[in-house]
Amino acid sequence: HIRLWNIPDKRVVHWTLIPSQASSQITPAEANLITAVHFCDDGRKVTAGTFDGRFLFYTDSLQYDTVINISDKDGSRSHRSRKRRKPSKITGIESMNSHNSKVLITSNDSRIRLYNIRTKEIERKYRGYSNTSSQIRASFSYDDRYIISGSEDSWFYIWRTEPNNNGSDSPLNAKLTRKQRRYFDRAYERIRVHNTMVTSAIFAPNPHVIMNYLYSSSSSSPSINRSISSTPTTPYLDHNRTRVTGACASSNSSEAPIAMNNTGSIYMMVTADSKGQLKLLVNRYHR
Repeated sequence: HIRLWNIPDKRVVHWTLIPSQASSQITPAEANLITAVHFCDDGRKVTAGTFDGRFLFYTDSLQYDTVINISDKDGSRSHRSRKRRKPSKITGIESMNSHNSKVLITSNDSRIRLYNIRTKEIERKYRGYSNTSSQIRASFSYDDRYIISGSEDSWFYIWRTEPNNNGSDSPLNAKLTRKQRRYFDRAYERIRVHNTMVTSAIFAPNPHVIMNYLYSSSSSSPSINRSISSTPTTPYLDHNRTRVTGACASSNSSEAPIAMNNTGSIYMMVTADSKGQLKLLVNRYHR
């Protein structure tokens, strides 16, 4: 079931059953498991991801709209002349902040897909991380320039949302050749600050507010001042190029390394592992 609550009234106002889908590889009970839900398109649509790799679209009153199966090649809804891959559980659904028609889908085939919910077509497919049996989910940075995700191999990964074009980001509808697309899909940076599976990795939504608070507090709190200025114990991304101090960094990039501060933006990343440890990383802050 999908249920929609009215929070002030503390009651369910809409509910629906997801349509079943026959599969020889998993049981009907598994196929109908809902593993992720999300509001998108400025709250006008509800999306639900399932154990068998479908994500379904509903109106805000839970009227069925359409369905996309991530195992269909290129995200096509046509089933003719296409070989269906093994179903992969959807583990996360995330909307783009600046483009309400863009949705990021994370799944257990170690892929992250960017879909256009207006056209129901896939625009990007990001590779490199490991997600085969966990509930890891990817998310956007606050300005949508980057995507971050944990991984089962104890690293966390960062991708550029769109290819770089002569030093500036290309439009979201930029067309790439098939070879260029596959080349870009495999471009990532990975950073290791944990010794076990990274179950969650996110960008802070308001890093400027956090940094301003820390630096304003550092003048009155010696302990905060020491923690900020202590380079050996505080991992951070270099201001001009991607590297990590106090941590281990690695790249596999089809372009120049992902320099996360070439526009003067501040990025803070918070990661968590399967042992409950939290890590905070921040690119160097210049006042």
